[in-house]
Amino acid sequence: AHLHLALCLDDVEGQRKQALASVDRAIELDPEVPLFHAVRASVLGGLRKGDAALEAAERAVGLDPNSALGHCTVARAQLVRQRWAEAEQAARKALATDGDDSDAQGILAVALRMQGKREEDEIAVGRLLAENPDDKFTHLNAGWSALRRFDHRGAEGHFLESLRLDPEFEPARDGLLESFRARSRFYRLYQRYCFWMARFTSRYQWVLLIGLIVGLRLGRDILAKIHPALAGLLVGAYVTFVFWVWLARGIGSFLVFCDRSARHALRRSEKVEALAVGGAFTLGMVLLIGGAALGRLPMALAGGTLAIGSLPAALTFTNESKTGRLLFGSVFGFVYCSGFGAAITAALGSPLQTVFAGLSVSAVVAVALCTWLGNLQVLRR
Repeated sequence: AHLHLALCLDDVEGQRKQALASVDRAIELDPEVPLFHAVRASVLGGLRKGDAALEAAERAVGLDPNSALGHCTVARAQLVRQRWAEAEQAARKALATDGDDSDAQGILAVALRMQGKREEDEIAVGRLLAENPDDKFTHLNAGWSALRRFDHRGAEGHFLESLRLDPEFEPARDGLLESFRARSRFYRLYQRYCFWMARFTSRYQWVLLIGLIVGLRLGRDILAKIHPALAGLLVGAYVTFVFWVWLARGIGSFLVFCDRSARHALRRSEKVEALAVGGAFTLGMVLLIGGAALGRLPMALAGGTLAIGSLPAALTFTNESKTGRLLFGSVFGFVYCSGFGAAITAALGSPLQTVFAGLSVSAVVAVALCTWLGNLQVLRR
């Protein structure tokens, strides 16, 4: 009964912690049942606790080494840990035990896709479509496989079919929205970057980011000796890259929002993000460039505020981390208060202009910190 309660709670939004408590109670009553540990691993995976999920999954396999379900839970836990090769290995073990296990086939397809093994992924997805053409997860997998091939039209078809099979299937809605964003060439470049970065674990992603900063500093020093303008161009290219990485999703959502039919795929929070990121950045750049060209300082300051504020906004409205929403939302508010305060005081010629100018500098520093803090999973999910 505790096990069945855990399975029910695991399907209810916001109830996974209660599901974990229920399955833990089942294990207390009978700790030698492999299924209990497999379900515990699945619940922990849903809570994004990859290491604990792997431990529970390995316990299930230890109790029944020939269980396809046990190997599946190991594979799923490895996906949460972003260990794609290990996930592939565990999925293949599950299929060696039960060649018709659709869950293992789906996990294998994901693991292959995340490693960039396109041909093997297509074979795995083709097998899923042949054996389970009316399964929502099959079309979900096929949709993401198509996006990896940058076939956003084909991806739309699979995600729509998945939603036809289950209109409440949120992962398919997310995938459909991603395929809508991919209609933009600008956003497809961002997808290429994301797909490439996703091959690495979070540890190696940090190594790459730190390496980028070290390379920037060395390159800037070298170019400064040749000509200061070259060093400035390098720094400008880096700032553009940072804004592109963090704003591409919001700008993509803004493009979807501008489409009368596609906008219905957006949740309320995603619509707010579209306006606060894509809309604000676009308007901000127009005002900034216009103000600079016309010599209107207040207009330029207002435009700069909208443009810079779009970065913490991108980390706020669709962020599942409550701590992250509070932190980045506070920075977003601080940027707007200080930036628009500087614009208004500049327009009025108020002596408070100096105060708001200083606050605006602090706001820019806070936004720069957001570009690093946004990589922490505890602050952004």
